[in-house]
Amino acid sequence: MSSVFMAAADRIGVERGQPFLGRSMIVSPTGEILAGPASFDKEEIVVAECNLEEARTRKRKTRLNHLVLDRVTDVYDVLLGYEENPFNW
Repeated sequence: MSSVFMAAADRIGVERGQPFLGRSMIVSPTGEILAGPASFDKEEIVVAECNLEEARTRKRKTRLNHLVLDRVTDVYDVLLGYEENPFNW
């Protein structure tokens, strides 16, 4: 099981009454911010070099942190149709 780089992108300003916060960033599998956070009030592009080998070799499966076993399935199983909806949505 590998880790992943995260790229969170958002625009800035207000469009049709919806405010956008900006602050885009790129984060390594270890949580290190590689680029950003970008501005919240001017257009800006964030760029980072991502070593994909790092993501492949950084295993996050431990006794205390397991990607698959730590899923909170009771939150989304109903949405995916895996169990009856106890809330009658």
